Amino acid sequence: MKNEKLRPLTLREIEKKYKILQKEYKAIWIWSLVLCGIIIILLLSTHFKYRCVLTNPPMEQGPARVREEGTSQQPVRFTPEHLVQPGLPSPVLQPTLKKAGSPSSRLGRLFAAIRQIESDGNNNAIGDSGKSRGPYQISAAYWAEGIKYGVKKKHLGCAQWDYLHDVWERAKSEQVMVWYWQRYCPQALTNLDYETLARTHNGGPRWMHKPPRIKARTQRYWQKVRKVMQ
Repeated sequence: MKNEKLRPLTLREIEKKYKILQKEYKAIWIWSLVLCGIIIILLLSTHFKYRCVLTNPPMEQGPARVREEGTSQQPVRFTPEHLVQPGLPSPVLQPTLKKAGSPSSRLGRLFAAIRQIESDGNNNAIGDSGKSRGPYQISAAYWAEGIKYGVKKKHLGCAQWDYLHDVWERAKSEQVMVWYWQRYCPQALTNLDYETLARTHNGGPRWMHKPPRIKARTQRYWQKVRKVMQ
C-alpha cells in the first residue's frame, strides 16, 4: 500500500493533471479579465457623469446685467433686465412654467409681490441675522433644496450655482423658487394657488402642520403679498 502511494507518476498521469490545471487557470484568467473590464467601465461612467456636471455651464442668456439704479449691486452675468417684460419672470423660467401649466405673466405678479415684501426690491438685501439673502430672502437650506430638485430634473448646470454668489441674482433665485415649489407643492404651482405658494416660501413645505403661531405668521405674510398683488 505504501509503495503504491509513493510511486512516481507516469507521463500520461502528469499530462492529464497538467491539462486539468491548465483549464482551471484559463477559467481564472478569463474571469479576472471580465472583472477588470466591469471595474473599468464603472470608473469611466462615473468619470464622465461628474465631468458633465462640472463642465455644463449654468443657463445664461444675453450680456452682463447692468447695475440697478439706486442699489450697490455689482454687474452679474445673467439675463439682461431690458429683455424681461414688466410683470413677467425672467426668460430662463419659461420652460419650467410651461411644464407647470401656469401662465408666466400671472406667476410674475406673485414674484413681484414677494420681492416687494421680502426686500423692497433690493437684490443685495440681507435679513434674519444673515440667514436670508437676496431679493427673495432665500436661506441656504431653501436654496439647496431647490437646486437638488433641479439636478434631479436633469438641469445639471444648476449644480454649479453657488448660494453665496448667485442668490443675489433675481433670475436664478426665481428659478430656485419654482423648483422648490415643484418639489413640495406641485399642485399649487399648476393651479396657481398663490396663497399656498406664498406661505410655502415663507414657512417651508410643512407650514400647515406647524404650531398655530407659525401658521398665523404665514397667514399674515400671505395677506401682505395679496395686498401688493391687488
